[in-house]
Amino acid sequence: MAKTRIWILSCLFLLVYLSFSGCSNNMETVKEMTLPRDTTPTESAFNVTMHYSEQGRIQFTLTAPRLDRFSANSPFVEFPEGLHVVFFDSTGIVKSELTANYAISYESKKIMEAREDVVVDNHEKEQTLNTEHLIWDQKRHIIFSDEFVKITTKEHVIFGNDGFESDEEFNKWTIRKISGTLDIES
Repeated sequence: MAKTRIWILSCLFLLVYLSFSGCSNNMETVKEMTLPRDTTPTESAFNVTMHYSEQGRIQFTLTAPRLDRFSANSPFVEFPEGLHVVFFDSTGIVKSELTANYAISYESKKIMEAREDVVVDNHEKEQTLNTEHLIWDQKRHIIFSDEFVKITTKEHVIFGNDGFESDEEFNKWTIRKISGTLDIES
């Protein structure tokens, strides 16, 4: 009887020991595996180059180190490592460029958001826009931001403390809460 009791206690001790010192999981792996399906990409691509054309003319070319497509209820494409977009005029000449460290495009809404060190260069007018958040509404053909912007022209550096709005080609723009040094003709 004493041997049976020792054997049972030894087995219990071994089970308790194994349960506390058994398998361990990498928490990042567990989190990744338990994410809802809407938060994991259905497609991923690396070193991407995309050309968008209308009526046989290239409108813009997009390059990105990584593209993740999500097929959620409202599908979207994410560029977690940034992007570079080159816009062309009707003759194929580069008219403007956009770069950002992060971007997301909501396909059904036709809205793209660029974040983190966003730069838009209008080569035709020699103007540069800098901001941390920019929205491109493709249906309304405008770009805008509700955050601080800096626009550099040949003659001026202009700040918009409450954002700005422009046509999508960055030709005609309006700055909200403007500051800077400006020359005014009388």
